[in-house]
Amino acid sequence: MKVKDPKWANVIELAIGGLAVNFVVHDQHDKLVLQDLFRKSCSNPREHPNMIMMKFRDEAYDVSSQKPQTGHPTMYDMLDIDDHVISNALVEQVWKKINGSFILAG
Repeated sequence: MKVKDPKWANVIELAIGGLAVNFVVHDQHDKLVLQDLFRKSCSNPREHPNMIMMKFRDEAYDVSSQKPQTGHPTMYDMLDIDDHVISNALVEQVWKKINGSFILAG
């Protein structure tokens, strides 16, 4: 995931929060496997990354009909996401925040 225009990177990072450093897992089994790997590599549980559990799909969600028609790009428009799992995780976790926030130059 990359921000298309670096001048918006800080704003988008604030909106997404710590989501960008989370791991996405498909199910409870995957979550347990990843937790075991974290335990083996890092003894402090507070240093383990967060996980998002969601069903993986074969393609990215089609959100084109849900985008506001304002003539201004949204935060989601400013992201270049080449992995559909990451795109879907963003949609599921922070869609209202990144799609409802317009990018306006001052």
